[in-house]
Amino acid sequence: MLSSNLAAAEIILERLLHEKPVDMALTAKERDEPAKRKARTSAAGAATCEVWSGEDEGLAGFLETALRENQIPVRMESHGQRMTIYAPLEDEFRAKEIIQEIVDGAPLE
Repeated sequence: MLSSNLAAAEIILERLLHEKPVDMALTAKERDEPAKRKARTSAAGAATCEVWSGEDEGLAGFLETALRENQIPVRMESHGQRMTIYAPLEDEFRAKEIIQEIVDGAPLE
C-alpha cells in the first residue's frame, strides 16, 4: 500500500469496524440449494453436446470458466489447434446463450 493512501485506508477501516454485523444466516431453502444443484449436476447426462468450437485457446478457456461459473458442467477437448466445448444436453440452450453473449456481445433475452 502506498503511504499516500494510508489515511484513506484508515478511515475506511474505522468505518468497517464500527458497522453493525450483517446477518449472514442462510434460510433452509438457501442452504439446500447447493446440494440440489450438485445433485442435478451429478445426475445430469455427460457433457456430450457441442456448444462451441474454435481455435482461440484463450477464448476457449474463458468460455469454459464462464460456463462453470454458471453451474454448467463442461468438458473441453483439443484436436490439434481446434478446441471444442461440450455441455450436457439439458444445459445446451443456456450454454449457447452465455457463449453468444460473450462472443458476439449480444445481451441475453
